[in-house]
Amino acid sequence: MLDLVTVCYEPELPMLGLQARSLDRFLSPDLVGRIVVVDNTRRGLSSRQRRRLGHDYGGLRDRVQFRRPAELVDPAVLDGLRTSGWRLQQVLKLRAAAELTGSLCIVLDAKNHLVHDVDLGFFRDDDGHDRTRAYDLHGHPHLPSFEQTLRYLGLDPAQHVGRFTPTVTPFPLRPDLVRALLDDVAGRSERGFEREFVDHRLTEFFLYSGWLLSTGRALEDVFAFGQPDSPTVWPGAADAAGVRRQIERSLAGSLPFFAVHRSALVRLDRAARAALCGFWAERGLYSSPARARAGLRRMRVAAALAAVRGRWARRATSHR
Repeated sequence: MLDLVTVCYEPELPMLGLQARSLDRFLSPDLVGRIVVVDNTRRGLSSRQRRRLGHDYGGLRDRVQFRRPAELVDPAVLDGLRTSGWRLQQVLKLRAAAELTGSLCIVLDAKNHLVHDVDLGFFRDDDGHDRTRAYDLHGHPHLPSFEQTLRYLGLDPAQHVGRFTPTVTPFPLRPDLVRALLDDVAGRSERGFEREFVDHRLTEFFLYSGWLLSTGRALEDVFAFGQPDSPTVWPGAADAAGVRRQIERSLAGSLPFFAVHRSALVRLDRAARAALCGFWAERGLYSSPARARAGLRRMRVAAALAAVRGRWARRATSHR
């Protein structure tokens, strides 16, 4: 049995609905313990929004728990962090995973959704190792974060940069190890885990895997490498050819997860949108391509509004 954690904020709510429907369709209730949705929206989801999401989760709705950031982190600590968005969401993922009592937590982003049936063997092998992928981080966009995090842990990044765990979801965490990690980091100063994480510009998955190494474990003690990359539509390939390539990968390998990056949503051309909506409808996530088009339209509007707000916020900050 496994637990799931997703952190979500306003622009991702339409995508979260798609994720919820996909879990209901392709994930057996027998495999699921708790589904924790960390509601990182500014005002909190309304009761109507929670009911609608509950409907999307279908037969899994009784497993869903909505948590606000102040329920996971002391509000006084939150107010003092002076951060929001991406780094705060990383803190919340780890805090949410640490509260779970099961043996395996799968962290998702709102963009992740299932398009094929999935069983426990996709997430954990017969020997109890958590399945993931091995990345060569030479030249990776997150290489500076990797180096920063490993140096914080007293490790030499050069010894591990050629083979390390990924930065992307779905990502497996063991709640007992996460709790030990949080205690260890918190004990390194009097500031507590959250301040330590933010002030040292740490990254959640690099921190988890690097901490395992710092305790004398090998990555292979916890992870089984070889899980295939999930097909993902990234902003740089959000045209029809790029979307079709990812769909073909998904269908050829019956790969369970699919994703469309939020920044890619606004770049999809007409043919890319048609291919994606047809795929979603064929996989049963929408009852028809027309319904899929309406769902995609909501995602694109939310993503476009978020992009505009982000530009205005950066412009306001630069003029201070």
